[in-house]
Amino acid sequence: PAEAQRLLEELDIDFYAASTRLKYLISLNTSMLMLTGNEIIPENELHIMVQVTFSLLGALVIANIFGNIAAMVSSQNRKAELFQEKVDLANTSMTNMKLPVGIRQEVRNFMLSTQQGLDCQKELDTFMAMVSPSIKNKVTKHIFLNAISTNPVFQSCSQ
Repeated sequence: PAEAQRLLEELDIDFYAASTRLKYLISLNTSMLMLTGNEIIPENELHIMVQVTFSLLGALVIANIFGNIAAMVSSQNRKAELFQEKVDLANTSMTNMKLPVGIRQEVRNFMLSTQQGLDCQKELDTFMAMVSPSIKNKVTKHIFLNAISTNPVFQSCSQ
């Protein structure tokens, strides 16, 4: 409100006598100033339009960035929750079986060390199920080409 009043005084505009377009631009400008905390004082209508446009575009970019971050965190949280459920199930089972602490710790360590490999394999299987057989063949060739080319048995073969 104070910024809007200062804007009107600097532009020498009577808000209530101004055109609807100018009222709308001033309202947009004031709302963007309140949202972004900026102190941008435009000098004319063109400056108001440019400032509002860039402020809105900036807000959209920031919203996109935060949305992507939220999606990644949510995905990681989902995977962590699924893994935690498996660990809880294993802990409950080991407690019910009255396993010694050493064996319990060994089981937990094994679960931690193999979890990422299992996740990667599941993701690869899901990906391979989504693509066509010809693309699947190309992807498989690309994945295993390095291992095959370093194997002495296959070194005489061409790619």
